[in-house]
Amino acid sequence: MACFKRGLRQNRGVNHPNQKRPYRIRQAATWLATAMLALLIAEQGWPGLRNVSVAPLKVTTWNVENLFDWEDDPANPGDDEFTPSSWRRWDEARYRTKLVHLATVIARTGSDVVALQEIENRRVLDDLRELLRIDFKRDYPHLIHRESTDHRGVDVALLSAYPPVETTWITPIPGQRDVLEACFQPHGHTLTLFVVHSKSRWGGKEETDPQRQIIASAIRQRVERRLGADPSQAVLVMGDFNDDHDEDTLTAGLGSTPNAPDDGGLLWNLHATLPPDERGTFYYAKEQHWNRFDSMHASPAMRPNASGSGWRMEAYGVHRHPDLLTRDGHPKAFRLQYDKAHSKYFFQYGYSDHFPVSITLCQHAQE
Repeated sequence: MACFKRGLRQNRGVNHPNQKRPYRIRQAATWLATAMLALLIAEQGWPGLRNVSVAPLKVTTWNVENLFDWEDDPANPGDDEFTPSSWRRWDEARYRTKLVHLATVIARTGSDVVALQEIENRRVLDDLRELLRIDFKRDYPHLIHRESTDHRGVDVALLSAYPPVETTWITPIPGQRDVLEACFQPHGHTLTLFVVHSKSRWGGKEETDPQRQIIASAIRQRVERRLGADPSQAVLVMGDFNDDHDEDTLTAGLGSTPNAPDDGGLLWNLHATLPPDERGTFYYAKEQHWNRFDSMHASPAMRPNASGSGWRMEAYGVHRHPDLLTRDGHPKAFRLQYDKAHSKYFFQYGYSDHFPVSITLCQHAQE
């Protein structure tokens, strides 16, 4: 516009007024065409170039460590230790405090979809979701959950800002947690999520390895079926695998590798992209050892440099906010703890014995 005005000033000394109008028209037409082209590129992108959506999607997975209500459920023997008269001294006040602590962290992540592990029932999910909506202004209108046959009475679940278009429950091993498979179409692009909480190592790692392998193989079959039909699909497998990201259960069983598909992997091991000192999500105090039990594994089409359109990974990492840490830098659990220095128990009002893990996704489109 400044150039346009300068042109007008330069023509004021011309003796032929009829010459001004064509000049003005040409300048105005040039300015208008430039503005329209800039607007078109901003909205649709330059033809042939890949563009990133302005509306990223954030997904978080978190083992929230025994989110039980305080009332005894006669049909669930696994909740007997989460009552006021149990050794855990689990009462309503502690339950409500834990909900606030969990909601604080979830709201802080700013996640659109939250995968949860170690959930007792629908009631605790409703309480958590209501707290998030009212006190933290984070609305998750869509909740996916079902009661599993797990002997401890804990389940997996999803809280989502987007409605699922397809939901499937997989039971690889009766008496263990179900695996949730859910498809969404946020902003018109399909995203399939698998939520996992594999068999724990209770009873010995080697003794329980076969069960985790069965679970990983069952998930792999589902993923292979999806990617076989459409290799460009965005698929994300996440949760608490009770195995580190680089163990056989996930590398050979699930088929997750650091450079899939170039190294023959079915899935891209996102946790392998992190620096070694940023991978730990669970600290085993007895052996003073960090584990990387909580991780995500994506279809190769979600790599940032992948061709075609759909969801791409923009950022991935473990949440290590100072509030979540003990003085030693370990996950600050919400439970009774033993103080060796003073030979007594105390209740630690933390968050969870696991750190949350998040991924930020952006849409890419190719003209």
